[in-house]
Amino acid sequence: MRMFELIKQRFCEKSPEWLYALVKGIYCLLFRPWEFMFMIPQTNCWLAVKNGKKLLIPSPKGDWSSFIVDYNKARFINYGDVAVVAGACVGATTLSIAHKAGKVIAIEANPKNLLFLRRNVKAYGYKNVIVVGKALYSFRGKVKLYITSTITGHSISQLIALRKPFTGEYVEVQADTLDNILTEIGVKKADVLIMNIEGAELEALKGAEETLKKIMKISVACHGDIKGCVCNFLKKRGFVVKSEMDLIYARRGHQF
Repeated sequence: MRMFELIKQRFCEKSPEWLYALVKGIYCLLFRPWEFMFMIPQTNCWLAVKNGKKLLIPSPKGDWSSFIVDYNKARFINYGDVAVVAGACVGATTLSIAHKAGKVIAIEANPKNLLFLRRNVKAYGYKNVIVVGKALYSFRGKVKLYITSTITGHSISQLIALRKPFTGEYVEVQADTLDNILTEIGVKKADVLIMNIEGAELEALKGAEETLKKIMKISVACHGDIKGCVCNFLKKRGFVVKSEMDLIYARRGHQF
């Protein structure tokens, strides 16, 4: 791990929330004055704001971009699409696309993030969002979700969690396949899959064989050795694949 990344991780692990928020606030004041964040008095909640769009979050720690509602993210989908957001966290991506999507299935496993996801969806008043409190995987059953000290980074893989600000703790959560989840909520097909599930991407795709037959576009946040495996998996199922940094984009039958 690069020294700067290691310093950031240690600071995230060891610093109190007020200090972390102060440093992040100064950074945004200097480089992103349209974004800011503050703690709501007499609560355990923080509020992240960008251009007037608000998002409740349990902590200031983690990837800043994960806490921002940004309607530009909706460029990836078409009006009326049924979109699956796997690893929905506290709802930033879900709420960034819900105004354009016909339906959004937001899947999140971490219990604390799930609570904030439900609160944020309710606050925005969207009726086309279905929240599912499960981990996406290749089978149905209980799994261990390893917990980090940030909002993001929780992982079914302990190896992945160790690369994050890992607390050494885990919670047991219900895992299920995407095929099962969509069948149970009565959704016959999805057009778009957006996935950020910290190392479980390949296993989740294995549990989505039927769903993938109808999906047109996919975006996967993917790191390390698993990235090549995910690309090959999607190519074998007829997708044209493009890789950019830590993201994989896939389309069915269309060149980029």
